[in-house]
Amino acid sequence: MDIFSLLPLLKGWTYEYRPIETKTINKGDTIPVDNFSGEGWLLSIVTYAADNYVQPKLYIDDIPMPSDTILAMYNNGETTETPHRGWLTKYDAGSTTYRHQYIGKIPRPFKKQVKLDCSLTSAGGTTANVTCEILYIKIIDRKAFNKSLRAVLSHD
Repeated sequence: MDIFSLLPLLKGWTYEYRPIETKTINKGDTIPVDNFSGEGWLLSIVTYAADNYVQPKLYIDDIPMPSDTILAMYNNGETTETPHRGWLTKYDAGSTTYRHQYIGKIPRPFKKQVKLDCSLTSAGGTTANVTCEILYIKIIDRKAFNKSLRAVLSHD
């Protein structure tokens, strides 16, 4: 049994949903999209972009996760869910609508901080809009979480 099967029995946690407003990236720039701290598990980060030269960059506890531009991921065939990096869930060059997703089957734990930046490489257009949605489990009371976990595991 994994920790996610036990969550309904545990205290001290909550789901957090973070819809991020549309932001504009200029060619050659990197912008912060979101940044939050705490402890928990990332369930999903979805980035919507209007240019295939956008590169989402995810950092978990200051460690960069593998990333590439949307076009490079498409060219490399990264269009199905992977347990260790992002993949494309929509690529439509005709309408310039692209959707990139991190996480999926295996939620990623974090102990202090999650940061998402996006860049627009010099090969892209003049500007590109990006927006994002983040879903995660946040530990809001570590003591209550640990106490309830011990109780469940010891069958108290």
